[in-house]
Formats: sequence, C-alpha cells, structure tokens
Amino acid sequence: MAITINGSGSLGGVTSLPTTGLQLADSNMPAGSVLQVVQNFSTTSTEITTIDTWYDTASSVTITPTSSSSNILILHTAPGLWNVTSGAANARGIRLMRNSDIAMANDRTGYRSTTGWHGAPWSLVYLDSPSSTSALTYKIQIGMDGGSANLRHNDSDSWGGNVKGASLIAMEIAG
Repeated sequence: MAITINGSGSLGGVTSLPTTGLQLADSNMPAGSVLQVVQNFSTTSTEITTIDTWYDTASSVTITPTSSSSNILILHTAPGLWNVTSGAANARGIRLMRNSDIAMANDRTGYRSTTGWHGAPWSLVYLDSPSSTSALTYKIQIGMDGGSANLRHNDSDSWGGNVKGASLIAMEIAG
C-alpha cells in the first residue's frame, strides 16, 4: 500500500512501523564512520634503565575489524619522565606495535646533557590500514639508545610515581 500525505499533513496508508531491523549494518555505513571503539586505561607504570632494548608497557588493546577495508585509528597518551643519571643521554621514546610487527616508528623525546628528571609526556596518533578481519593487538613499547638514564612510561612524579593514567584507544573506521 502506498503512503500518502493529505492536504492537512496527516498520513494515510501506514498501518504499523517495524520494531526490529532498523539499525544500519556496519557494511552499509559510509566511509569514515566509526564502527567500534576499544580502550585500555592503565595506571601501571613501566620504568627502564637498560639501553638498546624495547620494553612492553601496560598499554595494550585488541580490536577485531569487521571489514578488511577498515582502518584502525590509534590514539595514545601517557605521562612520562626520564632521568639523566650521569653525563648525557638519548631517550629513544615509544613505538607502536601491531601483533609482533612495528606499526609506527618511535617517537623520540630528545637529548639531555643535564642530570635530573625531565618531563617526557607521551602521545601518539596513527591511522593503520591492516587489511584484516582477524584480532589485532596494538601495544606501546619504550626504549633508550644511549647514555645513563631511567625512562618512565605512565608516571609524572619523580618522587614515587603517584600521577598515572595511560590511555590507548583503537577505533575501527569504515573504509
């Protein structure tokens, strides 16, 4: 039956509306739509003192894309510190891993020649195109590449690590 609108604005021909099946399937969402969001919020700190090695932090999140054409937007932020204990030091920084592969190269904090604690707030934004519908685990690693220092991820208090809160978010974006 056809739906009609008469001159007074009332509808004719409508008997009932469906109560199920009204949502749009992920496969029908337009490109750029957010299909799902997964977050890991951690209060666990990671401190390293060894150079030339990458270490896992507590920032890890797993997402399973609904389509192989989807992109995954990764957002990460955490407080951080590094302490030059003698001489000079290079802090390598952070890198993003997808499963066991590097998804994004490291983000360096820089070089310091003065001893003492220095702020190293970590942030990372990356749009990944994994071409997969399998579960993907993204994690943040930290590392140093020279000198004598302590590097902390998810810590902003040089006297005991009281201020913590690292967020790692994975968003599936329709392709």
